[in-house]
Amino acid sequence: MGAVGRSAAAAVRCAEGAGVAWTCARSCSVRPCLPATMSEESAVRFRVFTLNCWGIRYLSKCCRERYEMIVQLLSQEKYDVVLLQEVWSEQDYHFLKSKLINTQPYSVYFRSGAIGSGLCVFSRYRITDSFLYRYSLNGYPYKFHHGDWFGGKSVGLVILHIQGVVVHVYVTHGCEGGCTLLSQNCFASVTDSQSFPSGIRIDYVLYKGSRGFPVACEHLTTTSGTAPGKNIPYSDHEAVCATLCVQKDGNAVNGMRHGEETDPQLVDILNEARAEVKVGIHGAEKVRYSSGRMAILGFILLLLEVVIAIIPLVVTTAENSFPKVSFYILGMVAFAVALLAGILYVFHTIEVKMLQGTEDQMRNAIQALQEQLGH
Repeated sequence: MGAVGRSAAAAVRCAEGAGVAWTCARSCSVRPCLPATMSEESAVRFRVFTLNCWGIRYLSKCCRERYEMIVQLLSQEKYDVVLLQEVWSEQDYHFLKSKLINTQPYSVYFRSGAIGSGLCVFSRYRITDSFLYRYSLNGYPYKFHHGDWFGGKSVGLVILHIQGVVVHVYVTHGCEGGCTLLSQNCFASVTDSQSFPSGIRIDYVLYKGSRGFPVACEHLTTTSGTAPGKNIPYSDHEAVCATLCVQKDGNAVNGMRHGEETDPQLVDILNEARAEVKVGIHGAEKVRYSSGRMAILGFILLLLEVVIAIIPLVVTTAENSFPKVSFYILGMVAFAVALLAGILYVFHTIEVKMLQGTEDQMRNAIQALQEQLGH
């Protein structure tokens, strides 16, 4: 997918306050997790996994087999948070979701653009909220080979409560020395292998704590080469795995500030808003269907025009009795209808995906509120 597939990053921000993530690169050694100010008893550990899956249906090599391998790895390792990029097919996301229901039962698929952002998050812990931000610089529709505009490059956020600590996890589509695009990877491009024989560092786990919630990295590693027992790797990128330690703030209670209470009316308000969004989704899907059908009809008519124009050239006995002026006008009308309807279909597809993403966010928020009220 051109520039869309060149980088991936995952960011983790811990605690209640704001913070900017910083980098954490690959190292096979174990690092001390807790600074002198951190106590072992109050530390919270969680494991993060990120991988650019290179999941372009019908184009990426061994796509289905590699998804099976990824599922096997994630099921065995039981990571707390799994961040995946380039899961371009929603069917593949649902396949992953069904297979990981026992190890990472909570998930979000971020819909954006015409073909989707390719971003998804799986978690052992309930996702209390999610949000998608689409980058303002997002490519151009006429650059088909890049795919950035059609994919709607974005950063996705999910909010988790892990053992009383509020964790903000971001996912975007942003060996020694942290290289995750290696020349020995059989799926890597020949150009990259020749230009960077030692590999390229393009995948990261980024993390930073906030005031009162220091965070440190205990262990970092990447996959390297083929998967165990297989003759192919998981992707054209290597996965990055990190174990993070967070110091729990003694003043934090269940990840909420003192004095915070959940208003029961919020659930009713969100349910009403979600119902309205569903109505909007239904209307947008109807318009998208009509646009797609009109685009197909225009294309068929244009194809018939081409056939009619070719027949006199290949059959010497045939005579073109169709008036040329009418023929040209009809051809231009067919082309205009196909083009305009095709453009409308793309834009209405974007609208549907954005509304579906909003509805998903509302559903997660409602579930989180109901859980808080239940307690």
